[in-house]
Amino acid sequence: STLSSSSAASDVYKRQADERGGLARLAAFRGGFDAEAARTVAGVSEATLDRLVARSLVADDGDARFDLHPVVAAYAQEKLDEVPEGARAALAERHARHYGAVVAAQDARYHGPHQTEAALRLEQEHANVAAAIAWARAHAPEAALRMAGDLRRYWRYAGRFAEGREVAERALAAAAGASAAAGETPLEARVAARVAAGAMAYRLGDLGAARAHLRTALDEADALGGEGADAGAWQALGDVAYADRALDEAETCFAAAMRSAKVREDDVAEGAAVTAEGRLAARRRDFATARARFERARVLSERRGDAAGAASANFNLASVARDVGDLTAAEERYGRALAIDTEVGDRWGIAACLHELAAVVYLRGEHAAAERRFREARRICRAIGDAPGVAGAEHGLGLVAFAEGRLELAARCQGAALRAWLDLGQEVRTGRVLWALARIADAAGRTEIAARLWGAEAAVKERHGQRDAGS
Repeated sequence: STLSSSSAASDVYKRQADERGGLARLAAFRGGFDAEAARTVAGVSEATLDRLVARSLVADDGDARFDLHPVVAAYAQEKLDEVPEGARAALAERHARHYGAVVAAQDARYHGPHQTEAALRLEQEHANVAAAIAWARAHAPEAALRMAGDLRRYWRYAGRFAEGREVAERALAAAAGASAAAGETPLEARVAARVAAGAMAYRLGDLGAARAHLRTALDEADALGGEGADAGAWQALGDVAYADRALDEAETCFAAAMRSAKVREDDVAEGAAVTAEGRLAARRRDFATARARFERARVLSERRGDAAGAASANFNLASVARDVGDLTAAEERYGRALAIDTEVGDRWGIAACLHELAAVVYLRGEHAAAERRFREARRICRAIGDAPGVAGAEHGLGLVAFAEGRLELAARCQGAALRAWLDLGQEVRTGRVLWALARIADAAGRTEIAARLWGAEAAVKERHGQRDAGS
């Protein structure tokens, strides 16, 4: 009986020690964790985790996710700070390795039927991933680079452009410092992080920085040797050239991206390149070719269950319908793309669809509906730091205001659009705004100012090889 009592007391003591130690180690997490992370990172078994939940020291959200109550978290952090430095360092390394693996695994799911789940998981783990990257920058720069590269699609679809650019650029800077001190970091990881930094700079409208990052990525990809390593860099550089209205350069880049995709037999990269070919054809008003390319991209996306790719294909097919004057088909396709983008949480895609739907109803004379959609698109673009999107929405709102005779508001909106494009260094995009401002001045009886504005519009078009107002 005495031995039995002693054994029971020992078991209780052991459980309490497990709970105290486990609770302290759970302080390593940020923004919650799941049972696998608790076990892998903190060494907390499911049995111990269940006991901590039962004692209300750990909160269970009912969806296989856990977190510490704020007061308990502060206490656990104090206890973790008392743990020997070596043990804390090992815990931080396990945390970083675990979330590096989570990021890589979810990135692989982004262009298939599980994109929504991947996006949700990365959003849930956002704080943990940020902590993991911060640790990696200081202790394992290669891991920080790899996470930055693997997060590119997440940043794009979550609308985290500024955050993504900062994280990627800081990872590159940390790796450069480490390389100078202790040898080169792997080129492949640097290329991926460079493409991420360039792609996010492009989304923010900073085309100069985007070009610099992507050209460096191409130089580093060349040093890797082997074919097909540079598809992402060529594709992103083509997007930059297209935004800058440098269509011949864009065509060269997209062709290189297509070659790389075929070498690697990468149907995701091939779909992106096919879409790019369609955009070029549409810009050149070859609508039959554009439609064929977009249909091909839609088939490739649907074959692999890629909802985001299907949304993009529908969006582009809608734009072709709009450009040939079929507003009914355009509205239906944009609506289909909007529904998919809403489902997968693509904030940039949602804003783009709202903008184009606003343009469609504006062309029909439905000004109130157009204004609502332009305003919502502007709100989302402001939230995600999409300066080009904000400028486009301001231009749209200015057109609506002008159509309703609200000249002061129209001038204010077009002025905001003009300042935005000039701040971004994209004079090529100012022609349509100058044209709109000239019409406002003319309607207000300011004919001299209107003439100057039309002259400025003509000069912009001549410098950049544009033909029409709004091109």
